[in-house]
Amino acid sequence: LDVIEGEGLQQKALATGAHMLGRFVQMAARHPLIGDVRGRGLFSGIELVRDRATLDPATEEAGWIVNHIRQQGVLASTDGPLDNVLKFKPPMVFGLNEADILCDALETAFAELAARGRA
Repeated sequence: LDVIEGEGLQQKALATGAHMLGRFVQMAARHPLIGDVRGRGLFSGIELVRDRATLDPATEEAGWIVNHIRQQGVLASTDGPLDNVLKFKPPMVFGLNEADILCDALETAFAELAARGRA
């Protein structure tokens, strides 16, 4: 607890989480595959849907993105009853630079899916 307090890790986590969530919201405006973005602190999720009107889950696409970003050194998993939510739960030392690496990897993955006609 002394390290968390002394190094300001809680405040850093809140600021980094807000930065990530902001980037996720910006991505949602550009990528129709993103149906919802949610999070608190560093724990966040991006729900993928094939159609925002019907909320048809994009389970296959979520799995593809997790594997694609893993190849870029970014770890994530899928969650939710339909496995269509990209889940991120990095450690408290995760900072703005790492958040940008994660978001840039996601941008690349969404762009590649769009180029393949899947987003």
